[in-house]
Amino acid sequence: MRRNSAAVRAVLAAILAFYLWTVSTSWRGITFPRDAGVPGTREFAGYHNLLADAFLAGQLHLLIEPRPELLALPDPYDPRQNAPYRLPDASLYRGRYYLYWGPAPVLLVFLPFRALTGLFFPEGLAAALFCFGGAAFSAAALRLLQLRLCPAASRWTIMGATASLGLASTAPFLLRRVTVYETSLGFAYGLAMAAVYCLVRAVLDPSAPARWLLVASLLTGLAVGARPPFLLLAALPLFFSPGLLAPTRGRALRLACLSAPLALCLGLHGLYNSLRFDSPTEFGLRYQLAYERNMPAYSMFDAARIAPGLFGYLLQPPAAEAEFPFIQVATPIFRRPPADYDPGPVVGALAAAPLTGMLLLAPAISGPLRRIVCGLTALGLAEATFISAVFAPHILYQLYYMGPLLLAAASTWIGLGERTLIRKAGGCLAICGLCIGAGASFTGVDGSLRRFHPDAYRRIASVFTPIEWLAVKFSGAEYGPVRLRAQFDPAPAGTGAPLVVTGNAGEGDFAFVRYLDHHTIVFGLDHWGAPSQLSRPVPIRWGEPYEIEVDMGSLHRARESRNLFLVKLNGAEVIRTQSEFHRSAPGQVTIGRNVIGGGSCGPAFTGRILEAGRAGGTSGPPP
Repeated sequence: MRRNSAAVRAVLAAILAFYLWTVSTSWRGITFPRDAGVPGTREFAGYHNLLADAFLAGQLHLLIEPRPELLALPDPYDPRQNAPYRLPDASLYRGRYYLYWGPAPVLLVFLPFRALTGLFFPEGLAAALFCFGGAAFSAAALRLLQLRLCPAASRWTIMGATASLGLASTAPFLLRRVTVYETSLGFAYGLAMAAVYCLVRAVLDPSAPARWLLVASLLTGLAVGARPPFLLLAALPLFFSPGLLAPTRGRALRLACLSAPLALCLGLHGLYNSLRFDSPTEFGLRYQLAYERNMPAYSMFDAARIAPGLFGYLLQPPAAEAEFPFIQVATPIFRRPPADYDPGPVVGALAAAPLTGMLLLAPAISGPLRRIVCGLTALGLAEATFISAVFAPHILYQLYYMGPLLLAAASTWIGLGERTLIRKAGGCLAICGLCIGAGASFTGVDGSLRRFHPDAYRRIASVFTPIEWLAVKFSGAEYGPVRLRAQFDPAPAGTGAPLVVTGNAGEGDFAFVRYLDHHTIVFGLDHWGAPSQLSRPVPIRWGEPYEIEVDMGSLHRARESRNLFLVKLNGAEVIRTQSEFHRSAPGQVTIGRNVIGGGSCGPAFTGRILEAGRAGGTSGPPP
């Protein structure tokens, strides 16, 4: 038993080290600044620290004042109007900036640190510690279940399950780029899994359940104080052990312990909301200055979003590629999406953590472990369903449900671990999840390791060079410029047509042509999130074939870090410029088609593409 405990501690230490390394090599790294910096820059201390300063100044709104130009707009919540003036993602109400993220992380971490040291606590470090807390308490709950209910589980099973709880939860991916979103969610996730641990203790320690229920209730209330959807956690005791609330001796005390701290936290949060937005149930999301959405006009709950959302959160596969780290989190494309639907990069639970497939075997478990597994599974699915109805799927929100689902799956694995086939199958699934989780963490949302620490990225990637060679050889993946032979047909002035499109929705790059008039076009580059760059006007003859070569950084291996955009027409350069590019796998390159959206060009090339291929590769009909 002691050897098993030491093994678990060693795995947790490795997880913590990996989390801290991931954050330290991310966009902002780990620094303790004295100045808040400018929002949107690498030096920005983060919104939680801005709120800490506001609280220390004795106010609930931020110290930053909205610009007069913003307040003078006809609709200050319209992202097309407010883009030059807004404080991104802040909530604007009655001429003041607020935050819709709950105040609990600020009150417990950021404010005390600021008051004691005069420094800002880095959001990246906070997120890493919070997420590690979630992994550690998940592992503690699993270890408790194993000791009480599954003592025969092998050490390797326990170690594999513990590693999965920390590395297959999507937390490593989120820690690659930490902002206020990841920090708030990491805080709530950590406290939620601590609450789950306390509930497990309450079920397995009937001699003193009240104190564990008391702590679980307080932790749930604090988690809700950061992210309100974690309120669903309050129903978990009903699944774990209905006997906790049975009409037996001590029932009143158990009920009081289970409800009083949570009710107090909810009451205080309601008061906080009322003082800011004049309503205890308004958190500020409706007044947020979002990047692409007018929030007051947005429907906060739509059942039509649930089905595509659950597909993204449970089933969406990652994109495979032939170079390190061999996978990329992709954005799902729906043929008939609901209105106002903009999914982001996401990988379903079954793909991110194949160990969750063990939940299909949960009916084979019996006794208290079965109730706990069913309760955790129900909680995870309920969280996934709820967030699917509110927003389109995004990997950012997966921590809402991945913690409970992973713990349920790991518990199923140790519960059935005496069966050799199941034990080995679970080990294979766990290894796959660890590879996917670790691989995804090397890219993250913004590829900050490759962008800001290219030498470290190349050193890590070089270890996998033999695997890359095999992957390229057997997958047929091609890299390098695209050459095509095409003819242009007349189109209305202003029409944009795709030549080469790479990447995902929200993280794509477009080489396109735009028609100026009946005889003139320009070539352009649209790097998603940045202004388009255009060539000089180029005269064109309709129906005449042209040789076009397009070279852009996203057509090359990620480790090459190319920032060149070049277009040649019949061998003559028409545009050469520098730009950043989003990472793209060879399978995410389309020629003459645009399947990822964006506003620079339509869905298809308006002329005809006669031949297309990679420079140095084989030519043939366009793909």
